[in-house]
Amino acid sequence: GLAQTFAALPAIKSARAFERNFDTFLTVVWIAILFWQAIVAVNRSFALYLERRWQKGEDISDLSGRLVVARKLLNFALASVGLLFILRTLDLDITPLLAGGALGGLVVGLALQGTLSDIFAGFDLAVDRPVRVGDFVKLENGEEGHVEEIGWRKTRIRLLSNNVVIVPNSRLSTSIVTNYYLPEQETSVYVQCGVAYGTDLNKVKEVLLDVA
Repeated sequence: GLAQTFAALPAIKSARAFERNFDTFLTVVWIAILFWQAIVAVNRSFALYLERRWQKGEDISDLSGRLVVARKLLNFALASVGLLFILRTLDLDITPLLAGGALGGLVVGLALQGTLSDIFAGFDLAVDRPVRVGDFVKLENGEEGHVEEIGWRKTRIRLLSNNVVIVPNSRLSTSIVTNYYLPEQETSVYVQCGVAYGTDLNKVKEVLLDVA
């Protein structure tokens, strides 16, 4: 309404430069509103997802910390794209900015290759959830223990010896892990035993059940 009002004024119609600048200003405002609403929608989506998981009775304390970081990264990405659109609308050359950002991203990516690999692996663990905090797991090297913490870079597992082993998430996501708490905590233990030929199997079963 404000735009139409200004456009209808005779002074504005005669001042083409002002009209053009005013249109540019309105375009910038629309872009800012659009990306701001996108950020709001992302934040509400994350909150709704956590609320639904909480209503199902799941423990979201470990998940919420990871989603906060993911939400902030996504908000930063949307804000950066919106800023680039605004600069392009203002007829500013963003080529040097994009080139510098790409070069800087390449340098940072090469310097932090291991760290970024652990971070993305931590995000995969948070989404796929092959292991959870409190689960009793057996690592590929034979070590067993309870998962104490799943961070963005490392996972801490307390062994039966009361020591803590710290496993990088990139190693954990690519190794074979036995989770004794999935699909449920109840498990079976196989004990081999032998009896003589001709033994009464019913008697063997009775004795084994008594021992068990």
